[in-house]
Amino acid sequence: MRNYSNWVSVLAILPILCGCGSSGDGDGQALSVVTIADSIVVAAGTPLPIRCEIEGTEEEAIDMSFQLLIEEPDGYEAQGLTLTFGSVGKYHIACANDDATIVDETPEIITVVAGLPVRSVASVDPPTTQPGIPTTATCIVTDAYGNEITSGINITVDPAEEVEQEGQTLSSEVSGTYEVGCAYSDVEIAEHDFAEWTVEPGAPTKFELSFEPDQLAYKIGDEVEVT
Repeated sequence: MRNYSNWVSVLAILPILCGCGSSGDGDGQALSVVTIADSIVVAAGTPLPIRCEIEGTEEEAIDMSFQLLIEEPDGYEAQGLTLTFGSVGKYHIACANDDATIVDETPEIITVVAGLPVRSVASVDPPTTQPGIPTTATCIVTDAYGNEITSGINITVDPAEEVEQEGQTLSSEVSGTYEVGCAYSDVEIAEHDFAEWTVEPGAPTKFELSFEPDQLAYKIGDEVEVT
């Protein structure tokens, strides 16, 4: 049997007036409670209704009231029988009567994933390179609760025409300043923190000299301008 002494009671609800799953004539029949969630996977910020159903006779259940017990102490808010989660992870939820003498021994396990993105932060390392030398771009994209989104993230570069991109690796033969950002599927991200990547001109590889006047030979004492 589970030990519920450390579980958090998040609310008490009005009496439930039904005897779902009646089993027998009620003589000595122990009541049990079942926890039912509309979904076992939910995005952060999405309300999740929970239902408590009694198995037993209607006569015994008619005056019973209930509470929700949650093993995890925080990361959610409760309003009535609806939970809204703010932190990703797994949550164990069990219905119980008001004095916790009847508790669901098989709690629902809810998996909370990150919600839609609202903010992105891009970075490049190193921020300055020579032509043809790669840099590595990194994106951190979070939802409204600060949960990081780890899939479906794309790296954007502006201007992109002269940039070679392979995953997170960027390189360019053309010197200049590039703006590196993050994108998520077809969802518009409200707040962007772009990174600046600079490609500096490389070391010179060719020298050209010109002479004025340009001639094959000069006399001693002739003035020649070299550029």
